[in-house]
Amino acid sequence: MSVLITKRVTCNGTLTVTPEELEDETLKLCPISRCYGTVPDSDELQWCMNVYLHGKKGTFSEGWLSVTFVTGRNVNATISLHLDSTDRTHHATFKNEKSHDFNNLQLYDRFLEAANEGRATIHIKIDFDLHFLAMNHRFYESCAHVEKDLMLVVENKKIKVHRHYLALISPVFHAILSHPSMAKSKFLKVADFAVPTVHTVIQLCYGHLFTKIDVPLVIDMLRFIDKYDIKSARIELEAYLDENLTAENFTTIVKYAYTFSREPLMTICGTFYIDNQVDITKLREFVDMDPIIIASVLKTAWKTQNPEAEQVAQNPEPAQDTAAADVNAAADN
Repeated sequence: MSVLITKRVTCNGTLTVTPEELEDETLKLCPISRCYGTVPDSDELQWCMNVYLHGKKGTFSEGWLSVTFVTGRNVNATISLHLDSTDRTHHATFKNEKSHDFNNLQLYDRFLEAANEGRATIHIKIDFDLHFLAMNHRFYESCAHVEKDLMLVVENKKIKVHRHYLALISPVFHAILSHPSMAKSKFLKVADFAVPTVHTVIQLCYGHLFTKIDVPLVIDMLRFIDKYDIKSARIELEAYLDENLTAENFTTIVKYAYTFSREPLMTICGTFYIDNQVDITKLREFVDMDPIIIASVLKTAWKTQNPEAEQVAQNPEPAQDTAAADVNAAADN
């Protein structure tokens, strides 16, 4: 059975206009297109920000700074465009589109004044919603005919697994099982974890479905997954924590996010804190939490509430080349 998976991928860009460019008569007739990029995991989807210093000739935008964002094909995306010259952020949402005009952002003369003051920088952030078709595969349904040939020994209990499957999903297990000393061994001792933790991780990796797992067990499973670097299981379990985040388990989840430097989950916790801080700060577990972690929660929450205050990552500004021209040509087709 196939499923359609949606993944959000974020791209950032920055373009600074100089006073010399603003006073160049030739640039009043054509866009500056040196801010562009390729979307990761997208089969070479390209995007470009075209900046019209004097608007588009013969349109109502003439005489105004305007920006056109284009992609090589139709996409779903959200765009945030921030101008240092006005300290304002403009937003747009794509629904199966490949271009959008931000018209009449600022009068040309005012933008020129800002350039002379060093405030003519434009920041763009694009959140692309990419769709992937994937197999919703339950591995345990396909491997019943192959005998499990390895025993994980956990607290004197034995958990049967397929040696080669374990090596496929975990580079750490692959390294262990590839060692000459393990060539003929049918047993592998797993220390530092309880039986329910290891058993549930293995069941999850084999594709078994779970309707409810207690958050403390999920956290311990993530510790195991982190130790053995089982990437796909980590993605699934962190999404589960996102869906089951409450004021009562907030400290447990945020401690994990901080300790293992899981920034996306930390951002989710910061957003949750903003909406639920009254309930969270009543809890003894939060008050007794490490002050460094509390400070990180507050900083993350502040960043969430003040996105424009965070400096957008600076991208190199190479001279315009054929890549931007290709994106613009694709958008015109």
